[in-house]
Amino acid sequence: MSRRGPNPAAPSALRVVGEGAADIVSSLRRPSLWVVPGWYDFILAYRRTAIGPFWETVAAAAWVGGIGLVFGRILGAGDANYPAYAGAGVVLWLHMSSVAAGSANLFTSKRIFILNVAGPVYAYVLRYVVVGFARLAMRAPALAAALAVAAWAPGPERAGPPDLPMAVLGFAAIVLASLWAAPLIGFLCARRRDAGYALDIAMRFLFFATPVFWRADDLGDRALLARANPFAHFLEVARAPLIGEPAWSESWTVVAAVNLAGLAALLLLHGHCARRTAFWV
Repeated sequence: MSRRGPNPAAPSALRVVGEGAADIVSSLRRPSLWVVPGWYDFILAYRRTAIGPFWETVAAAAWVGGIGLVFGRILGAGDANYPAYAGAGVVLWLHMSSVAAGSANLFTSKRIFILNVAGPVYAYVLRYVVVGFARLAMRAPALAAALAVAAWAPGPERAGPPDLPMAVLGFAAIVLASLWAAPLIGFLCARRRDAGYALDIAMRFLFFATPVFWRADDLGDRALLARANPFAHFLEVARAPLIGEPAWSESWTVVAAVNLAGLAALLLLHGHCARRTAFWV
C-alpha cells in the first residue's frame, strides 16, 4: 500500500500568505481601480430615477422618523437625547448592515471583470467600500436632522457636547472592520451560495438584537445579551461620542480585539481564496 507524499506543486502556507498580502498592497497602491469605478457603481445603481442617490437620504429619513414616532414615547420618555441616540444608531446600523449584507454578492456581481480582466482581487473590496462611503454620505442629512432635534428638544437632562475626534476614530474602526469582513463574507458566499441567505436572515435578527434604537441598560439583568454582541460595541464607539454620551468601558477593547482577529484571518485566507475566486464566481 503506497503512501502519498506532499504535493510538490502545492504552494507553501507562507507563500500563499505573501501572495495575499501582495494582492492587498497592489490594490491599495492603484486607486484608479477602485475610487472612480466605485463612484460609478454608486451612481449607476440609481440610473433612470427622478432623484437619483437622494433616495438614500429619503430612506434614512423614513427610518429615523418612523422609529422616532413609533418608539420615541415608549423608549425615549423623559430622554432629551433619544432622537440623537436613535438617529445615530439607525444611520450607523444602515451602513454596517448594508456593507455586511451586500458583501454576499461582492465577487459574484463582478464575475465578468474577474474572469476577463487581470488585476488584484482586493481592488473589488475597496471599490465596494467606496460605494458604502457614498451611501453613508447621502444618509448623513438624516443624522444631522436627528442631532438638531435632540439639541432643541425640551428635557431636564441633556448629554454633553459631541466629541468629534473620538466619533471619527470610532467610525474609522467600523471602516477597518469592513475592509476585512467584506472580503471574507464575499469569499464565503461565492464558495457556498447558501451562506448569502443565512447572512440575510442573521442581519434581520441582529437588527433587533443590537441596541440601535433601544438602550441596553433598559434590559436590566439581561443587558449582558446586548453587550455580548460585537455589532453593539462597534455602534457604541462611533455613536456615544457623536451624541455626547460616554461609551461602554469595554467597547474599545472588544472592537480592537475583533478587528485584530479579522485582519489576521484576512491575511491568512486572502491569498488562498483570491486564487480560487475565478472558479467560485
